[in-house]
Amino acid sequence: MIIIGLFMLVGGMAVSGVLPGLDSTPLTGTSDSAAEGGVPDGAFGPSVNSTALRQAHADRLNEAGSFTFTEEYSVESTSADGPSRDETITATFDLESEQSLIEISTADFGRVAYGTSTESYERIELSSEEPRYQVPDRDIGPDAYLDSGLLGELETMETEHREIETGHVYTASGVDAVSDGFLDADVDSFRSFEFEAIVSDQGVLTEFSYRVVLEDGGEVITVTRSGEITDIGSTEVREPGWLGDARAATN
Repeated sequence: MIIIGLFMLVGGMAVSGVLPGLDSTPLTGTSDSAAEGGVPDGAFGPSVNSTALRQAHADRLNEAGSFTFTEEYSVESTSADGPSRDETITATFDLESEQSLIEISTADFGRVAYGTSTESYERIELSSEEPRYQVPDRDIGPDAYLDSGLLGELETMETEHREIETGHVYTASGVDAVSDGFLDADVDSFRSFEFEAIVSDQGVLTEFSYRVVLEDGGEVITVTRSGEITDIGSTEVREPGWLGDARAATN
């Protein structure tokens, strides 16, 4: 499917590209200024240094010790057989205690995964069935959320940049503003494109949103995604009440 690059498959479910636009490109090291708690001069523009921003994003969240990531994601199609989905993700991480809790919900499906450094469990809820438990078949740790591939996309887009009191705003509009391969998608199929990202002075991608309308064989698909990182340094992760049932069901 042509929109596969705009989201990921997590445990067999189609969900958005957790952390914002995660890709598989590894970070290549921390610059001296980033390691000291800052961002290298000129990293924000006019030519974005996406590697430095991705590193700073990871460094700041690691230093803070905890954070919350929330996201809303939707896919609509003009075809009766085409994809359609509305999804919400809330992911909380306490890096010091190595606890994570990730909730994914749709209109008819709920999935909650809890994990530590030594164990992980998942509760799956369908509207017509009793909850069931399993060991997650994917990594539910914070790494995918610490490495923001969407920051990497800033270097490939034609963005407008402006400074605000809390950081930096990047916007892009029109299909000519985005290069082929944006989140591994086929940009030739794009019919419209709107993008905005807010990056703090410390390099953290705090908010983002994009809307893509694309066409394939007469089918028009609209992908909308927005997310934010909040409660940096103040997020608490607690064991879910169903943890005992999950342990009993999976052991």
